Amino acid sequence: MAVYVKDNSSCLKESLRDFSKDMAVEVTLAGNTSFPNEYANTPWGLQQVLLYIKETYGNPPVYILENGQRTPQSSALEDTTRIEYLSSHIEAVLHSIRKGSNVKGYFQWALMDLFELFNGYEKSYGLYYVDFKDPNLKRIPKRSAYWYSSFLMGTLHHASSAAAL
Repeated sequence: MAVYVKDNSSCLKESLRDFSKDMAVEVTLAGNTSFPNEYANTPWGLQQVLLYIKETYGNPPVYILENGQRTPQSSALEDTTRIEYLSSHIEAVLHSIRKGSNVKGYFQWALMDLFELFNGYEKSYGLYYVDFKDPNLKRIPKRSAYWYSSFLMGTLHHASSAAAL
């Protein structure tokens, strides 16, 4: 996700501090955060970071790990916002590469839904839905699994359209 960071070093004067205060910054989320169950779709942030790394650090190889969208568990199979998120972020990576960024790999956040530290089973992260109530942990591909598979195989006709499936 994209965030704006502002100096807040005055919090270092406090006697009781935590991780957030030790950073001595004020963090504000960028983009539309009106959906509390999903991350704002801000592919421009990824593109800017990749170009910043290129210019500031001599263009080292970059691997993007764990990029993806969380969705409510209740909408697990129809995850069109995940498709839109992945499509736009992959497009941002492509634009960065075309501008000379040395991106070597891009990896979707999670293959299957998992138990998340802060959200338990309330959020959905993977391309495959896992039925945690089933003793066999049945796995069902989501709409995004079909989209991502088509994208990787080069058979996707409208890469930026979630409705293309």
